[in-house]
Amino acid sequence: DLQCGRRRPHLRHGPIAGMALDPEFRRITTEHADLPDDHGHTIVALLEEEEVMRDDMGMALLDGAGNVITHPMLFLHEMVDVTLADRMGCNLYEQWVDGVDPGDPTKVASRSQRSGIRLTLPHDATTYVTCGKRFNDTTMTMATQGAWHVWKVLNLSPDTHPFHVHLTQFQAVKRELLTPDAGAFDPGQQREIDFGAEPVPGVLDGNELGWKDTFRVNPGDRPQDLVASAEMVTFMGNFGAHAGRYVYHCHILEHEDMEMMRQLVVLPGDLMAFMGHHHH
Repeated sequence: DLQCGRRRPHLRHGPIAGMALDPEFRRITTEHADLPDDHGHTIVALLEEEEVMRDDMGMALLDGAGNVITHPMLFLHEMVDVTLADRMGCNLYEQWVDGVDPGDPTKVASRSQRSGIRLTLPHDATTYVTCGKRFNDTTMTMATQGAWHVWKVLNLSPDTHPFHVHLTQFQAVKRELLTPDAGAFDPGQQREIDFGAEPVPGVLDGNELGWKDTFRVNPGDRPQDLVASAEMVTFMGNFGAHAGRYVYHCHILEHEDMEMMRQLVVLPGDLMAFMGHHHH
């Protein structure tokens, strides 16, 4: 009954301690179990960055002492194959933004930091780059109605985020701890991030074994706010009920208001056939 979203009358306003999954329930046990060849993938990296505050004309704001004002912002870096990002003209790793001149914090330097990041993951020969991180950036996640879609969410921020996808429910497949090849790094400065080492398997909570629409993604080991390890959660679901434009976001209100929200589009299969460059 719980899987179908219905509540039994005797459970209303009562405790749920001791409840268990229906014994006939069968979990997805591996990342691509029983999936057809034609299924989608989305990789998202959660990152906190210092943003230069700007006025309506795009000019950096200064405080009373003439110092550039910055503010920490949280982003969902949507990652795609670098070749696809280049072809679509949305490779944010190759785009630069003005920032604070490290030699003089009272000045704004030109081309001081890349807008996106470059990422490699264990057991994956693909090089991924940021294709969007703000709500109004190019929409690159397109899922086929009635088909499976695999999500990998990597947390490079110092906070735990309840990652929420609209429209359907999903099953968590695995939780892993990834170690950077070059050792601990500053996530606010490092734009080339390589995780090649064998990941350390994590443990899914008991409440994560059924169908859900929100998954907790924890930070890894953060000595002195450096990333010594990062947690990645893989989950999958089937967009079977509806087509249309939806969003995914962090379910903490202040975080989704800080740009931790991105758009996705679910298309019928007949239309998706014309959108091959988006289906990744």
